[in-house]
Amino acid sequence: MESNSPLRVDPLKASHVYKLASLQPAKKVRSLQSMLLNTWIAQASNNLIGLTPIRRPICFIALESEIPIAILIIKPLNVKGTCWSLYFPELISTPVKFSFTEIQHKLLDYALNNQNEKVQSWLINCPTNNEGLLSIARESGFQPLKMVNCWSPLKQFPNHSIESDLSQLDLPENYEWQRVNKNNAFHLLRLEQAGESSHLRQIQDKSWKDLLYPRSNFSGMIINNYSESANPILGMICNELTDERIDLEIIRDFAWDSRISIILPKLLKKLSLENRQICLQCSHEDEHLNNCIQQIGWGLKEEKLLLGRSILRRKDNRRIIKGTKPIESMLGKLQPQRPPLPTPTLEPR
Repeated sequence: MESNSPLRVDPLKASHVYKLASLQPAKKVRSLQSMLLNTWIAQASNNLIGLTPIRRPICFIALESEIPIAILIIKPLNVKGTCWSLYFPELISTPVKFSFTEIQHKLLDYALNNQNEKVQSWLINCPTNNEGLLSIARESGFQPLKMVNCWSPLKQFPNHSIESDLSQLDLPENYEWQRVNKNNAFHLLRLEQAGESSHLRQIQDKSWKDLLYPRSNFSGMIINNYSESANPILGMICNELTDERIDLEIIRDFAWDSRISIILPKLLKKLSLENRQICLQCSHEDEHLNNCIQQIGWGLKEEKLLLGRSILRRKDNRRIIKGTKPIESMLGKLQPQRPPLPTPTLEPR
C-alpha cells in the first residue's frame, strides 16, 4: 500500500515506539522496545540467509493516518526459517475509520506477502470459539491441521525462583528427568512427531536443533535410565518463555503407558509452583492424557485450532542423461508389421 494511504503497515520502527509512549502504559512501551530490538536482529538475520540462524520474532505495526493502532508478531518455527508462526493482531489504540477486521486482514496480508523466498509455510493458533478470527484465517488460505486443549492449574502457589528445577522430581526408581540437550534432542523430536500427521511434519520442517530454543529447564523428557535404549515415555517442549508466561506442550508415544499416571502428577505439581501464567497444551484427541490432567486438578482453559498454509512445491528431480534416446524412438521399432488380429469371441451354442 502507498505511503500516503490512511491505513498502512510497516515493520516496527523506533519512531513508532516514540509515538506510542504517549498512548500506552510504560509496561507496554517496554514490551514494544523489546520487540523493536528483536525485529532489528531478525531483519539482519534475513539479510544474511544461510550465515546466521533465524531465531528472533518480527513485529509489524498498522498505522491509521500515521497513528499506531495494531501490531502483529511473527516468529520462526525452525532454524532454517522455512516455517513461521503468526500471532493474531492486537489492538493498541482505538481505530477511527477502519474496523478491526479490516486491520487484521491488512496486517495478515502484509506479513504473508513480505517475507523472503525461503519462507514456505505458516502456522497459526486460533481459539475454536472465535469465529471471526477463524474466518479471517480461512480467507487467507489457512487449513485446519490439529486441535489442542489448553490447560492451566486451578490453584498456583507463589514461587520466587526463576525456573522450577525439574531434575529434583520425586520419580519412581530408575526414572529421571533429562533436560533436552544436543545428545538427547533427537529422542524428544521423535516423541513429538509420533503424534503428528505427515502433512504437519512436512510443514513444520523441524530438526532436533529447533528443540534447543528457547533455552529453559522445561523442555525435556522422562526416561527409564535402567533401560539401555533410554526411550522417553513422556516429554515436554517449551514453545514460549517470558517473565509472565510459559507455554508448554506435553507429548507421549502412541501406546498409553500406565506409568504416566504416576509420573505426570509429580511433574504438574512442580509446574504449579511457578509464579507465571502456565498454558499446558496437548492434543484434543488424546483422551488418556486429557483425563489424567483433569484428574490431577488442572482446568481446561480453552480449545485451539492449529491452522497451516503452505506453498511447498514438488521438486522435479528428473535429469537428462546424455546419449540416451527418447522413449518414443525406441517404441517405434516395436510397431507391428500388420494390423492386429481381432480377439476371438465365443458365441452361445
